[in-house]
Amino acid sequence: MNIREIIKQYLEQNGYHGLCDESGECGCYIEDLFICHGSFNWNEVSTCKPGYLHKNEDGGYGIGENRPEDK
Repeated sequence: MNIREIIKQYLEQNGYHGLCDESGECGCYIEDLFICHGSFNWNEVSTCKPGYLHKNEDGGYGIGENRPEDK
C-alpha cells in the first residue's frame, strides 16, 4: 500500500470527499488525489487537509475544509 492509497482509505473511512489546502485555493477529489501537483511531493502537499464537497457560488463544485452543513 502506498501513501496515496493510505490517504484515500482514511478519507473514505471517515466520510471525506478529498483534500484541500489551508488557503482554500487548492483542492482535489478523492478519485484524483494530488492531481494539482502531478506526483506526490511532500513539500507541496504537506498543508493539505481532509475536505468535503461544496457547491461553489459559480455553480461548480470544490473541496472545502468544513462540512457543507457547518456553513
